[in-house]
Amino acid sequence: MAQNTKNSYDWVRTPIGGGDPIRITGELANKGSVDIMFSPTLASLMPMEIGAKFKLPQAYPRKGGRVSSEFDEYTVLRKEHLELDSGVSCDCWVIESKTWGGTVSHFWVSREAPFVYRRHRDVGGRRDFVSNVTSYRVLD
Repeated sequence: MAQNTKNSYDWVRTPIGGGDPIRITGELANKGSVDIMFSPTLASLMPMEIGAKFKLPQAYPRKGGRVSSEFDEYTVLRKEHLELDSGVSCDCWVIESKTWGGTVSHFWVSREAPFVYRRHRDVGGRRDFVSNVTSYRVLD
């Protein structure tokens, strides 16, 4: 869980493997934060051309309970029609993000609504994996 302002953060993280939640709070160095999954969805709402580049701030947890705010770079790679076993069938922007540390991820974001339906994390890296939406239904 997280609560951010333009100048500060207040996060509570619960370890997946169990254990007590960890709370970290403080001031953001670059005066801003955009969640990694929100960044490409925000971008999907903008008119974009293939090859367009932009930067958005992202907050990163650090050792010792610190958080820093770094600017990640995003590139619009292509438009692609995505069909998943979950029933998702839509036209997407494929957006690449490069973190301040060099990690590359790809996001498939619907061109009609700001949803990420596929994520390819750490492309070519040691934590390389693809995740897709596994359950989907339209709300009435």
